[in-house]
Amino acid sequence: VSLNDWTQYSHRILVVCKDLMDRAVRHIVREVSFLCTNDLDTFRSMKEKVETVLIKCQHELMKCQTPMLTISVFLSELLLSHSLPTKIKTAQRSTTRIPISLECSQALHSCLGFTQNELIPLILSIFDGIPEPFQMFRCQSSSTQEELDLFLQRAAKFQIPHLILEVNKLPFQLQEHLIKFHLDIECSQSVQTHVCLCLQYIETKPSNLRDIPWITLKEHKLCYDILCPPFQYEPQKDV
Repeated sequence: VSLNDWTQYSHRILVVCKDLMDRAVRHIVREVSFLCTNDLDTFRSMKEKVETVLIKCQHELMKCQTPMLTISVFLSELLLSHSLPTKIKTAQRSTTRIPISLECSQALHSCLGFTQNELIPLILSIFDGIPEPFQMFRCQSSSTQEELDLFLQRAAKFQIPHLILEVNKLPFQLQEHLIKFHLDIECSQSVQTHVCLCLQYIETKPSNLRDIPWITLKEHKLCYDILCPPFQYEPQKDV
């Protein structure tokens, strides 16, 4: 990510956080409306629900120590506590135990050229809801092997979905380390004990994980029928 992209992303996070603190309902609705169906009734309904959530979570939002945590708390309450017409399932957390047939799923989602906002619907569909923070590992060039190993150990131990986001941003050595991790898992399944692993990856540029034959490669294209732009109401002109 270029410095300019990161600056714009950080600025937008701060703007949304300020809107939450200022209870700027209309601005907040504009920022989150892409998650819901694009019609006037939904727009009006969301406005009321945003106002309700802001009142209910006012003290909790004030306690949040980072802008990202503030936004996460607000979205969790909005999407999980209120019925909104969305095109993706957000009604339940994904931390419940999942069937064995789904536990051992390993996939690499190729989302070449996607922005972080455009990845949100895919992330929600992978988890069938909003993931807990411990279920996601966001890769950076500064990520360490120790951080990655802790996440992989948790993914191998618990039978719930885990996601490594933008795996292509990991240094080459750590991408190779991931390949070795999967090789070790395969050996343990054939020699010792069966390890159920529900680990998904997202790449926004080609990564080394494409070389692992037993990880399913799923290519995604932008679908603007799902990734709706923020709703803008334009009054009809008199004929």
